[in-house]
Amino acid sequence: PDDRTGLEMTLLRMLAFQPSTDLAIQARPAVSMPAIPAAAPKSAAAVAQQPAASAELRALPSVALSPDQWPGLSRRLSVTGLARQFVQQAELVSCSDQPGHVGCRFRVPIRQLTETAVTVKVQDALAQHFGKPFKIEAQVGETAGRSAAAEDAVSAAKLQATAEQSIETDPLVQTLLHDFGGKIVPGSVKASQVKKDAVSNRKTGVDS
Repeated sequence: PDDRTGLEMTLLRMLAFQPSTDLAIQARPAVSMPAIPAAAPKSAAAVAQQPAASAELRALPSVALSPDQWPGLSRRLSVTGLARQFVQQAELVSCSDQPGHVGCRFRVPIRQLTETAVTVKVQDALAQHFGKPFKIEAQVGETAGRSAAAEDAVSAAKLQATAEQSIETDPLVQTLLHDFGGKIVPGSVKASQVKKDAVSNRKTGVDS
C-alpha cells in the first residue's frame, strides 16, 4: 500500500486497540464506619443500690429549727474554740430541711467566724446532735439579738440592775450611807455568779 493507506491502517488499529479506562482507575480502599458500642446493661448491684439509697434518705429524721430555737440549742452543742464563739454569737437566718441534709444560713458579727474550718466543725456538731447531715452558710452582718451571747448579755444586765437595786434598798447599806456618810462606788456592785449560772441553766434546760 501507499504511504497514505499505511497511515490510515495504523490509526485504525490504534483506535481499535485503545486500552479500557477502567484499568487506569485505581481501586479505592473500602471505608468502614466505626461500630457504636451498645450501652452496657446496669448490673444487679447498681440496680439494688438505688432503692437502698432511697431507703437511707427516708430513714433520716426530719429537722425543724427556727431562729428563736437556735440560742437554746447552741448552748448544748459540744464545740470549742472559734466554733464555740460561732454558736454563741451567730444568729440563725433560715433553716431548710432537705431530703438528704439540712441547709442553714447564719449571720455572724466578725469575718473570722465565716472561715471554712470553723463552719465545718459547727456542721459536724449539728449533724451529731440531729443525726442528719448539715450544710451551713455564714455571712458577716449585724445581728438582731437572737443569739446565745445576746441573750446572756440581756440576762446579765438584768441581774446587775437587780443587784444594784438590792444594795441600794438594803437597810444596813442605807444606815451606812445616811449615818456615816458612806457612798456606793460606781461599778463596785457585781451580780452573783450563782444567779447567772442559774439563769443560764434554766435556758438550756439543765438543773443546777
